[in-house]
Amino acid sequence: MVKKYHNYCNVFDKPKTEKKIEDQENSWCSSFVSWCLDQTDYKGAKSAGSQSVLWKEGKLFKRIEEPEFGCIVVFTNYVKSDGHQNAKGHITFLYGRDTAGDLICLGGNQGQRIKFSRYFEDKNKVNSTFKQRVKGYGKVLVEQKFQGFFLPKNYPENNGKELQIVNLKKLNDQLAGKAVKSNTENESTL
Repeated sequence: MVKKYHNYCNVFDKPKTEKKIEDQENSWCSSFVSWCLDQTDYKGAKSAGSQSVLWKEGKLFKRIEEPEFGCIVVFTNYVKSDGHQNAKGHITFLYGRDTAGDLICLGGNQGQRIKFSRYFEDKNKVNSTFKQRVKGYGKVLVEQKFQGFFLPKNYPENNGKELQIVNLKKLNDQLAGKAVKSNTENESTL
């Protein structure tokens, strides 16, 4: 499936793209989001870049202040040592909240699969910390933080569907027939 999402976003048309796509080093969260949007009447960014919604803000996407069921949630990576914003992160769809009020999102490349994961909405909280290669820094520790909620530009706001309180483990059990491991940690992407 990863190959299908990347092919859809024309990843392999770029000469420098490495052809190894089935490993954990290759992010596909944005390819999945673009593919999902394009299965509807709303246009996706058709990009494998997790920050593509930010790059297309005002053109294809609009930022919203209040979260809505199904909206796009963007996270950005920052170099831990100095807070430098990196051009990488994660993108997913909002499904609900857990009993603590944290975001429960459905997305691709969450633990290298499609599944539900828990994230913090607070821009000051770190969702995950991991090593990543950053231009001008080499391989360094980065922190992933919430960036914002977005909708396709022509999507009506306030779709009327309230965010529900959901159980992460039950959702993943239903999605994958109890094959997905859920824990209380936030997801990270590489």
